[in-house]
Amino acid sequence: YGSGIVLNYSGAVIKNNIIAYHTGGEDYGGGTIWCNGNGTDPKIIENNTIVNNSTTNGGAIRIWASTTVNILNCIFWNNTVNGASQINGNTANVSYSNVEGGFSGTGNIDEEPLFETSHFTLSDLSPCIDSGNPDSIYYDPEDLDNPGYALFPAKGELLNDMGGYGGMGCMILPEPILGINDDQLNND
Repeated sequence: YGSGIVLNYSGAVIKNNIIAYHTGGEDYGGGTIWCNGNGTDPKIIENNTIVNNSTTNGGAIRIWASTTVNILNCIFWNNTVNGASQINGNTANVSYSNVEGGFSGTGNIDEEPLFETSHFTLSDLSPCIDSGNPDSIYYDPEDLDNPGYALFPAKGELLNDMGGYGGMGCMILPEPILGINDDQLNND
């Protein structure tokens, strides 16, 4: 498809990822994430940082057909999309996300995320800190040595940070994964 990630299944979830430096989208106009297929449950894209990707068509996320996608607590920044918006397609319910160029929805912003120099962590001045969905089910993990404050890599208080380092599933990987060889996925 030319997309980095394809979500075809009803109720599919992609959460707490840093997706960066992908190129593609030639075949079906796919974005870095290509959402396709109907179903009773929406696809969910939560607490992801999608940054510095380049697609020929379709934006950072391409939603195909009548697929419904719920996007929350994400950052979409510096993606080259050949004239398309960062989120392109039919039904996207976007909330509490930082979308370059803007996107309508509750709690969305369009502000430079102010990343640190490594791993796309947020700098202490980032507008994405404590700006995700304020419901306690989305809180960042608590630093037990500093009650009321988030455990690194989350920052600020317990309110959800937008991006891959917010919410309960956030962590720093020792070395970023640079790619996955398709042949390795098909071998037992």
